[in-house]
Parts: sequence; structure tokens; C-alpha cells
Amino acid sequence: MVGVKQLMARFLIRELGTETWPDFERIVKKHNGIYGGCWCVAFHLERGMGKMWSRRHRELKERLVQTGRSHAALVYDGADIVG
Repeated sequence: MVGVKQLMARFLIRELGTETWPDFERIVKKHNGIYGGCWCVAFHLERGMGKMWSRRHRELKERLVQTGRSHAALVYDGADIVG
């Protein structure tokens, strides 16, 4: 259509994986581990696993990411990760 501006998406969504792990790590550290150290692993823990991974959520999350078992998305505003 003539006269209609082409809008560009402002945000980019990327899968959490080995390539995006450094960005995820940076934003989680910025926010105190998300909820005081959860690192978004609550839904990965099976009953009884909480004590095993207590205070080691970052390690667990990275292991899940490295093995392709963590499902998440990162939101970027240009080069900056925002969510």
C-alpha cells in the first residue's frame, strides 16, 4: 500500500541456549538471582530435589541449558536484554 509506513519490530525474542546463556546470566545476576536466587528453576525441580540443589540454582540452570532441557525465551531491545 502506498503511503503506509513499514513498522519494524522493536523487540527480538531469542531462545535460551548456550549462545544466549551469558545474556541470561547477566540479567538474572542484575536482579539478585530472580526472587532471591531462584534462577528460574522452580518448575524444573522434582519433589525432593530442592535440598539437593539448595543454593546451587545457578549451576542447575546452566546444566539444564547446556543439555537443552531448559525452555525459556529472552527479550532484547536492540542489543540490550530486557526480559
